[in-house]
Amino acid sequence: VAQNIRTARWAKANPAEATRYIARDSGSAEELVPFKYSPNVVNALEPSLDENLIGYLEDQKNFLVREGFLRNDFAIADFVAHGPVRAARALVDLEERSVAA
Repeated sequence: VAQNIRTARWAKANPAEATRYIARDSGSAEELVPFKYSPNVVNALEPSLDENLIGYLEDQKNFLVREGFLRNDFAIADFVAHGPVRAARALVDLEERSVAA
């Protein structure tokens, strides 16, 4: 998780190069990346457990239960673990402060 955060922050600081990598990895033309994903794609890569994103996950889970892809329902709150993301973010923040000092 920490490496994903580091990479996302690098992408945010290097949007042109990050867009080239996204284009290459997705088999898209570079100029199509903002249309294919989002004009803000390089700013949205950092792992997050934002309540809106958790809501989208719950919508997906509800669809899968309703359509029979999942046999049993469950509470998303029991499924989402905030600890690893918080710990990884704290680690990367500490690394960044150490480099800046």
